[in-house]
Amino acid sequence: MEMSGRLVVLSTFVLCVLTTVNINTFNGVRRFMTLNLGDGNCEWTLPIDDSTLNNPGEVQATLIVGFPGVGKRLVWGMVEQLTNRRIGDDWNLSDLGDNLVAMKTSYPHPEGNWTWEDRMHHSVMVIRNPMQTLIDYHNIREEIKPAQNVEDMKRLNKTDEVFTKESDLSHWFVWRDAAFDNEMDLYGWFIEYWMDNGRRRNNGTGEVYYESSCTDLMVGGCTPKAIIQYEALMDEERGEDEVVKLASVLVDSAGVPVIDQSVWSCTYHEVMKKDSFYSAKKRGASSGVQKKFSYKQLAAMKREVERLRDKYTLPIYESVPSASQLVLVLEEYLVDISDEFQKAWKLHEQAIA
Repeated sequence: MEMSGRLVVLSTFVLCVLTTVNINTFNGVRRFMTLNLGDGNCEWTLPIDDSTLNNPGEVQATLIVGFPGVGKRLVWGMVEQLTNRRIGDDWNLSDLGDNLVAMKTSYPHPEGNWTWEDRMHHSVMVIRNPMQTLIDYHNIREEIKPAQNVEDMKRLNKTDEVFTKESDLSHWFVWRDAAFDNEMDLYGWFIEYWMDNGRRRNNGTGEVYYESSCTDLMVGGCTPKAIIQYEALMDEERGEDEVVKLASVLVDSAGVPVIDQSVWSCTYHEVMKKDSFYSAKKRGASSGVQKKFSYKQLAAMKREVERLRDKYTLPIYESVPSASQLVLVLEEYLVDISDEFQKAWKLHEQAIA
């Protein structure tokens, strides 16, 4: 899929913004780490900079992958608390160097870049309903205007505005109709790339191929060790299970420090209390009333999610734990998308009656 030079530059800048606001402060408050107080209690302490540490022996670092807008920032925060280590990004804008236990990326979306060479061992995938993912992705793109680079962001004092505002409704509809087909295609392609260990749809002649980086540079392969659902993390009744899933991957990673299991639950709740850091309350939930998709777009979204659901229920994926996790999440999304489609279809029928 050809991308214009201008779009690639803008996409790179959006990634820089996403990372810059993560590594800087939010409303003047620094991120802190978890201190185990015993008896299942915990509190936050000063962060540890991995660049100052010498990790002896092998470090099986975790790559946090996710489509732009899925909420990797929240998972980033969880991993920081679980490991008491700051987490890097694929552009190294946090200047933490190569000595990392985890990193986040949107690769192979144009917002991401494979810059970690062979330093990441395996991955976990963050996923979110595409209806909300595309809305929040557009919010970020709008919030940074008119800045064209990170220096502009600082000069215009845009850093504190990111993740705080809803984009203008008229701008949303223009972008939605122009970008939907491409972004929805990228949404499915992104999932297939990681689930199928580097699968690319087109080698230039229309044939599927597999990117060698997943086998040559990631010892544990690209296929995620776990699927982390954003909506589940935001739900107090399900959030702890997602953290256990995430922490279990970290515990099984050689050379990665993980806080005691007795405070995993406390850690989750401490992170979720920090509205100015990781909670959706920083912006507020995107409009569930005004920002909608057309019935045609919802039908296309439903078909794509169904295709992914059906693919990862095939027998060939029975031995892939993350495949069954993914299918369960996609089933949940299909219910929501189908409900929205029915509403949009009724509005369409009323409009033409």
